[in-house]
Amino acid sequence: MEVDLSQFDEIPDRVARAKAKSEAVRKAKQGGGTESEAKGKKSVGTTGQDAAGSAPEESKAAGLPILEFRPGIHFKLNGRAGRTIGIRYDLVNFVYDDDPNQVVTADRYNLSRSHTEGTLEFAPKSEAYRPERVGKKDRVDFHDFVWLETRSGMTAKKKRPRHIAIINPDYCTGCNACIEVCPTDCIEEVDVADAGLDGIGSFCEVRLDDCIGCIQCVHMCPWEAIEMVNTQSVEEAYGIPVGTL
Repeated sequence: MEVDLSQFDEIPDRVARAKAKSEAVRKAKQGGGTESEAKGKKSVGTTGQDAAGSAPEESKAAGLPILEFRPGIHFKLNGRAGRTIGIRYDLVNFVYDDDPNQVVTADRYNLSRSHTEGTLEFAPKSEAYRPERVGKKDRVDFHDFVWLETRSGMTAKKKRPRHIAIINPDYCTGCNACIEVCPTDCIEEVDVADAGLDGIGSFCEVRLDDCIGCIQCVHMCPWEAIEMVNTQSVEEAYGIPVGTL
């Protein structure tokens, strides 16, 4: 079965374009042509449901679920998003983002050919893109600031973060997604052997005194290996004088 999806490339809205492509593939799977369209209209007329409501039921009956993407709806990697489109959830990275126009990001993962056919073609592969990386010149000039207790005004000063990021090495896979989005460049890759741990590979670690608590790394981590911890609690746990971080 071959479906010409290039005819939908002129649709300006990405969501409408993805829906049109998935609908074309669905009809082709069911036999295509006017007959399939007529059956769809008959089904809508009988049940009183609109096309959006009937599409999931039809695709479910065909064994080919459709994943619909709408602006403002974001998926976090929790297993359910991947299963919706019929693939193992660890193959694609769905993340939250503050930009309501972003639909889904599939970054840092190379899907084999066997995973780009079948049910995966219902996902708008052409709409997946890499998030913009923070350039060196755009990173926060954080290291030029110092903590001052008495002076204010024109003196460079940064507010002490209430929470800082801590990475659990047991969950970290070393994908370095957090390193790419950190605005202060305070996350670095550490070799397991150099850290005195058992095993091979690497994991990411936060330089505690440079973290500003922006939580960008928490949003980007696909394995939920990063959490924000109260700054004073970290100082007490590591034996650091209170007020140092």
